[in-house]
Amino acid sequence: MQRYPFVLSANLHGGELVVSYPFDMTRTYWKAQELTPTADDAVFRWLATVYATSNLVMVDSERRRCHYDDFMQEGNIINGANWHTVPGSMNDFSYLHTNCFEVTIELSCDKFPHASELPQEWENNKESLLLYMEQIHRGIKGIVRDKDTEQGIADAIISVDGINHDIRTGTKKSGPGPCGQPVQWVSPLKLLFRLPIRENIGSSGLNGGWFPCRCSMTQLGNSIRVRREGAFAERRRRRKRRRRRRRRRRTRRKDDCGVHGGL
Repeated sequence: MQRYPFVLSANLHGGELVVSYPFDMTRTYWKAQELTPTADDAVFRWLATVYATSNLVMVDSERRRCHYDDFMQEGNIINGANWHTVPGSMNDFSYLHTNCFEVTIELSCDKFPHASELPQEWENNKESLLLYMEQIHRGIKGIVRDKDTEQGIADAIISVDGINHDIRTGTKKSGPGPCGQPVQWVSPLKLLFRLPIRENIGSSGLNGGWFPCRCSMTQLGNSIRVRREGAFAERRRRRKRRRRRRRRRRTRRKDDCGVHGGL
């Protein structure tokens, strides 16, 4: 996980019908249950909801609960630590130490289904698995290159305003893809835009590029800061309001001049 730059994964369990997302360990060490969201909680809730709302069994409103917990009231998703604390889970490790976002999917009420039940389990979960994998095409993607050499930059830090969780670009040893290729999820649920990053990074900052989404990028040392659509759109709206006010003032001045000239 640390060598290859995965960005999305899931581990599959049995024994319940729910999708659990990080954090899995409570912040208060002596508590068995405590809501413990990550900085990317909206993204994790989206990923969990994508799976739960396309699972044939989870969406069945007439099904019985597996055990004591009624997850249907929560849309069949739950924060892992708010269910039961799990120290050192794979979900937490992936989020804290890699670029990967990972959830736990409880596929069936039966912890150990019989082999004869596996074809039906596949049908219940096939569409959910495919839709979950398709989420990898969402977010900000691209290659961070050096302005002068055009070479990819390894271990460049990518930050998003308002999200206290950074990621790093890949390295040449991390897989077949080019060095400096990151994928950054952006929350909240308006994360769903895609940016081919063609900006070059160097001592003079970021140059050129093209932006099919509304965001801005600035260089901070060896880091890149991405400003989300909300902040960009709000600044644009303020500029438009200022321009409209200036036009109205100019129009009033012209009207006043016309009135005085006529007199």
